Amino acid sequence: MIRIGIVDDHPAMVVGTSTIINLQSDLQVAATGPDVHSLLELTSHLDLVLLDLVLTDGSTPAQNLRRLSEHGIAVLAYTSGERASLIRAAVRAGAIGGLRKSESPETLLSAIRAAA
Repeated sequence: MIRIGIVDDHPAMVVGTSTIINLQSDLQVAATGPDVHSLLELTSHLDLVLLDLVLTDGSTPAQNLRRLSEHGIAVLAYTSGERASLIRAAVRAGAIGGLRKSESPETLLSAIRAAA
């Protein structure tokens, strides 16, 4: 079972993404939070985190990736993709890949499995 965390401050996005993931027999959303701090308060036992790159807490992708990597958690940038500079910053900071929120559920699931 691949344990996934989602960091996103848009509740509808979290619910939709969690539903898609939890319908799979090999994937489980184990924790969600509006920011990395909230997610890690719930658990740090995750295989992968889908990380929104623009959060209302004002954190940067580099800060969030550093914090998650301290716990040995791999990160996929999961973003609307409106700011290419944020995606580049996330990759420089250690994200193992990036995915637009507008991708199909099949692409999302494929990316999660490849990243994990």
